[in-house]
Amino acid sequence: MKKVLFITYGGGHVNIALPIIKALNNEDEISPIPIALTTATVKFNKEKIPYYNFFDFLKGDDFDRVKTLGRELANKHHNELSGVSLQDSIAYLGPSMHDLETKYGYEKAMEMFQTIGRKAFFPTSVFSKVFDVVKPDLVVTSSSQRAEGAANEVALERGIPTLRFVDLFGHIGNVPNSDYIAVMSEFVKKNLLERDIPSDKIHIVGQPAFDSLFGSSTISKNDILSKENLLNKEKIFLWASQRESEINVLSEEIIGTFANKKELGLIIKLHPSEDGLVQEEVLKRVGNPSNIIIIKDKYDTQDLLRLADVIITKYSTCGLEGILLDKPLITVNLSGEPDKLPFASSGAALGIYHRGDLTKAVTKVLTSPTTNAKMKESRKKFLINKDSTSSSVRLIKKIVANHH
Repeated sequence: MKKVLFITYGGGHVNIALPIIKALNNEDEISPIPIALTTATVKFNKEKIPYYNFFDFLKGDDFDRVKTLGRELANKHHNELSGVSLQDSIAYLGPSMHDLETKYGYEKAMEMFQTIGRKAFFPTSVFSKVFDVVKPDLVVTSSSQRAEGAANEVALERGIPTLRFVDLFGHIGNVPNSDYIAVMSEFVKKNLLERDIPSDKIHIVGQPAFDSLFGSSTISKNDILSKENLLNKEKIFLWASQRESEINVLSEEIIGTFANKKELGLIIKLHPSEDGLVQEEVLKRVGNPSNIIIIKDKYDTQDLLRLADVIITKYSTCGLEGILLDKPLITVNLSGEPDKLPFASSGAALGIYHRGDLTKAVTKVLTSPTTNAKMKESRKKFLINKDSTSSSVRLIKKIVANHH
């Protein structure tokens, strides 16, 4: 039985890992071993899939010290609202801080943590112990940050094959240095080739996190619109909001635009890390128009994406999901900084960079056949395999077969 070790954080990372882990659980010759970190544990628990944390692999003389450090940090930094259990928080913070303490001493380690928070973590010593216990045949990650990056580094040092799933476009951030790199499309492969990654390392598999996007909705479009009193609107816009430094300005621009367009519906889908207070305050200032609603987690995000006619975001992956569903996309970036994702520069979205310009973009999307035809053509470069999980499983089986 081949052992494939997955190390995953929450958010987009766990959304890539989980479908593959579930599929591998049905394979006779491969045993997936997932280490779930931070909010990934919430997703595993929701899906009722067993997972490991660092404590499952750490024993020995320094274990009491590890637990003490974990409790010390968790007392100040555990967030109950995240859904992560206190035990899982301690099991993540303790070993990560102990690694930092071993490398730099307690005072320097605490100073680093207080300055840059969890970004200080890169727990290579933890993975040395994990690998001693697990003896994996393959190590799978989807990031070069913190624990995922540390796992990749230790595996490379030991000659254990590594596979990195690039979650988005591969055009920014650290250059992936894993033995095998899985990407979602030719577009991403091209970005990596331009960063001098050898072609034979890159494998196009699609994006497992998006496979469910092409399934059927759990609730009908009309049911949602009827419940939210938006059934009579000509078109529905979905704003995939995020925690942003300029959220006040974004809220004023987007909500202000739709407050004056009563014939259109606007659904504001909050990011899980948002409380929506800023959006609620702006809504109040414009008279709480009935054509604008805020949704936190009442409906599945993919159901909302399917029902929307147009997607609005700054750089959320919901923008990419909208493109894959062949929806028009408007990106609103009022930060004065370059776009993080190439939606507008590729032609697949209309980019808004100045206050007051969203109204024109909305009109364009609703009335200009030329604009829509150009965006539709540009969306094609983002198209991906719709059964990415199966492609990913095939790649994993091929890798472990080649390294027996």
